[in-house]
Amino acid sequence: MTFVKKHISIRVLWHDTGWDGCVCANPRLNGSCLKLDRIGQERNDDAEEAVAGQSLADLPQEKWPCCVAERVAFMAPFEYTRIANHPYKRTSEESHGHFAPTALLHPSFSALALPFAWMLREAMEKLGETYGLDIQAEREPDLGFNTQWIQDRGNQEALLDCFCNHLKSWERGAAPFLEIRDTPLFSLERRDGQERNGEVSLIIYKKYPVSHSVAGFFYSNEKTFAAASRRVFL
Repeated sequence: MTFVKKHISIRVLWHDTGWDGCVCANPRLNGSCLKLDRIGQERNDDAEEAVAGQSLADLPQEKWPCCVAERVAFMAPFEYTRIANHPYKRTSEESHGHFAPTALLHPSFSALALPFAWMLREAMEKLGETYGLDIQAEREPDLGFNTQWIQDRGNQEALLDCFCNHLKSWERGAAPFLEIRDTPLFSLERRDGQERNGEVSLIIYKKYPVSHSVAGFFYSNEKTFAAASRRVFL
């Protein structure tokens, strides 16, 4: 199948030294990233200030800030590996307790793309019809709790492989756009979210590292980042 060229947006969080692979210079003063619920719940200001300004390359993962999982180091000039755990493993031991920690490689100057819209249950049948994919709603397991996300491995693979084929269209001129929802310079209202039988077998994470070539732009605006960070909190 020939795929139409498409652009994608990749969400990133505000960082006060230009997403350079370091912990924020002033972590406690970065209120913008708290607009993401998970960061607001998990961020430890004291722990981050203890390693403020240090490179992820020099720190063990247990000392990394929680925002690393949100592509906050997409301008890092080095590659690093992050160990990820499926979020359901903590809350649904019976269905997801067998999921092992997964090593995710982050190449230098890259951001991992997460195809949220492609993983929604409400969207899978339409996507399957549009692209002629082997999507079967009846394969979705009964987990004993409600979830908006596709869980069956076969459905996930069909959709994610199709998504990946769209990324290959970049060779014909498509591109990623890095999206920041909230910064000291401007704020966008967040979009509203949408609302066990047997062992589940699915893909824990199938994310695609997207490289970019915007280093010159971001580093040339480093003073703007620093000034903006000071301005919003003084």
